[in-house]
Amino acid sequence: MRKSYYCFILFLFYKLFSAQSDNDIHQQLICNYLYSKEIEKAKKIIDSNFLSSGNNSKKIIGLIYLSDYYSMKSDETKKVNALEKARVLAQN
Repeated sequence: MRKSYYCFILFLFYKLFSAQSDNDIHQQLICNYLYSKEIEKAKKIIDSNFLSSGNNSKKIIGLIYLSDYYSMKSDETKKVNALEKARVLAQN
């Protein structure tokens, strides 16, 4: 009985304290696509799963990834604009 109780407690700690990026498959896909130079696939995931989200935290993450996308396309103006939007959203 005691052993199963401890296993249950360990399982709860794992679920409560795991890092966000470890659990979000979309973030992993975006990183894989960006750094394997498949940036258009990454852009689709950024738009559909992060920028269109109702959650401001996900929008901020999406804007950061969008700045990485623009960095890969060598568009510094759009990169700075995306980071500025993320900063403003984070301050709110």
